[in-house]
Amino acid sequence: MTTRELVLCKPVPISCFGRSIAVFHAVTMAIAISLLLVGTASARGPWRASGENTFGWQFMSPEERIAHQTRIRGFVSLDECRNYQVSHHRLMEERAKRQGVAPPGGGQDFCAHLKSDKSVP
Repeated sequence: MTTRELVLCKPVPISCFGRSIAVFHAVTMAIAISLLLVGTASARGPWRASGENTFGWQFMSPEERIAHQTRIRGFVSLDECRNYQVSHHRLMEERAKRQGVAPPGGGQDFCAHLKSDKSVP
C-alpha cells in the first residue's frame, strides 16, 4: 500500500492499518517483556551502592559514588579492599567534620565477600 492509497482511505478503515496495528502490538509486547526481564535480572544483579549501604554517601558527588561502586566491584583481595575501606571512611569522616555534622554511621561491609573464612569479623 502506497502513501497515496493511505491518504485516499477516508475515514480510515481498520483494514488499511490491520497489519500495521498487529505488528505494532507485537513489537510493543516484545519490548515490554524485555524490559520486565531486564528489571528482574538487574534486581539479582551486582551490588549497588546507595545511601542505605554506603558509609558517607551524603558526602559524595554523583561521580564519586559511581567511581566508589566501580572500585568496590573490582576488588579481588581482602587486604586491598580493607585498605580502600579505611581510607574511604577517613575521608568521609573528614568531610562530615568540615561540614559540622556527626560522622556517618552504619554502612555495609563491602569487603565481607572476600573473606576466606566467613566467620572472622
